[in-house]
Amino acid sequence: VETAAPKGHVLDETPLTFAIPFDPKEPVKITKENERSTSSVVLEKMGEDDKLLEGVTFDLVRENGEPVQGGTGLKTNAEGRIQFDGLKPGNYQFIETASIDGYILGTGPISFEIKLGQETATKVKAVNELKTGSVQLQKIGEEKEALEGAEFTLLNKETGEEWKGLTTDEDGIITVDNLKPGHYQFIETKAPFGHVPDETPVDVEVVFDPDQEL
Repeated sequence: VETAAPKGHVLDETPLTFAIPFDPKEPVKITKENERSTSSVVLEKMGEDDKLLEGVTFDLVRENGEPVQGGTGLKTNAEGRIQFDGLKPGNYQFIETASIDGYILGTGPISFEIKLGQETATKVKAVNELKTGSVQLQKIGEEKEALEGAEFTLLNKETGEEWKGLTTDEDGIITVDNLKPGHYQFIETKAPFGHVPDETPVDVEVVFDPDQEL
């Protein structure tokens, strides 16, 4: 009767019966197999804005890509977490299959290891980047004509980051791409030829999820 399992294995108290023959010539050989003990993993999902993200979907697979039973379509809870129990020692990966509004789908597997005899859950963290948007400014004159050559600075009012030397094209337009959600200002730094500069800031907002219809 097994009274203590080796490290990393499950105790099996099932009695192992054997018999000694009347006239033994050799030792009686018996074999008993122990299952390896299991452990857990906890994934925490956050946005780059430090918000915990609920509803992000993952698949859990082994290192070779084989799906783990019950590990398909896992979603983060209200605390941005997924906990999965019953994992045998080995190497695994979380694969993100669907993000949520406002955040870019995570790329690349999130790898982790369950070690033999591990007693505490493995913890992994992953961060989703915010989706970006664009802003467009058109500069016109008194006659409603497009003004080429006006220069502006774009200021992120929340972080202080600046994009300087932005110049209107022949249609009087400046377009700035890949902007994170937030509040911005266009500030004119140089007027086009024959015009007076207007230093009144022009406020503009990049919304949280630029893909949503407003």
